[in-house]
Amino acid sequence: MTDQTFQKYISGIREKITEYKCGDIKTKIKGFVCGYFNTAEYSPREKGEKLPFLGEVRENRFLVSIDKLKYKKEDWQMFLMDTGLL
Repeated sequence: MTDQTFQKYISGIREKITEYKCGDIKTKIKGFVCGYFNTAEYSPREKGEKLPFLGEVRENRFLVSIDKLKYKKEDWQMFLMDTGLL
């Protein structure tokens, strides 16, 4: 995976993390990165689809159950190597 757009996105995240000061969050939405998934292994959920607990899907997008995420240290190392960040 050598997508320049994706590398730019990840670099932006890296900049936010390295510039972070305690109490100084630069985004309105707070969250935690629990893991990642390979989009080639899944299909986006369709707009209008009804999901338990989440309600109606408002736009086509990938929604993956948390237990399907890759999160181990070795997974992240492979991710960083595949994207050219390590």
